[in-house]
Amino acid sequence: MVEAVTRKFAGKLENARFEQADARDLGNHAEGSFDAILFSFNGLDTLGAEERAMFLDEARRVLRDDGLLAFSSHNLSALDQVFRFKRARSVAKLIEHTKRKAIQLSRNPPLSKLMARDWALVYDGTHGKLLRHYYVTPPAQVRQLAEHGFGEIRVIDTKTGDELEPDSRAAARARWPYFFARAQKRA
Repeated sequence: MVEAVTRKFAGKLENARFEQADARDLGNHAEGSFDAILFSFNGLDTLGAEERAMFLDEARRVLRDDGLLAFSSHNLSALDQVFRFKRARSVAKLIEHTKRKAIQLSRNPPLSKLMARDWALVYDGTHGKLLRHYYVTPPAQVRQLAEHGFGEIRVIDTKTGDELEPDSRAAARARWPYFFARAQKRA
């Protein structure tokens, strides 16, 4: 991906540099050395709560003041959409949906208990069936970002591109909202 982006923007962005890094270890990058960090495809959600908090601290450290952090995340408020049994168009899909539903029901607390939280690690039945994802409500994600030194936080619906109020019904129904946050000035 980095190679493709580098080729696409070659000669178009002065002094641009694209890198791929382990989100859990940004220690080899200097403080304030990045203008922007993009964590795409809900990748941040493969980290547990402590690793996620460490990443947010490290992202803030390596971003310059007013630098941009952008990422998408699984929305805990929309978890009922994930746990809903889907209509299958073939026997193969019916089997796939049934297996996913069995994983969801057997490896997680009841849906009502999950959705009463601000965040939860959820076995949603995707990506090899045994991977847990971090699900978070939009208001809780906004609070976490603020606690880790970010402001000017925007929540964007990935389907419509609309900006959402974190506490709105629309934000609660967006399955994978994007979050854009600016690194606040260091003290």
